[in-house]
Amino acid sequence: MRWSCLKGVSKCIINTQQEKTHSIKIHSIINAQQEKTHSIKIHSIINAQQEKIHSRKIMLYALKNVFSANY
Repeated sequence: MRWSCLKGVSKCIINTQQEKTHSIKIHSIINAQQEKTHSIKIHSIINAQQEKIHSRKIMLYALKNVFSANY
């Protein structure tokens, strides 16, 4: 980085620009990954909640069947 600055200011500016865009790219990729994992987490939480409700419904349905079979 410093060596290219000694060779020419314009090259140095281009290099800093490239480094900037590169770091922005990396940052956005990291952010995208975090958002992905975050959305996966939210999705799995929602799924777990739905499964909970679903299993409760099945249990209630099974209890209803047991009661109706007994009486």
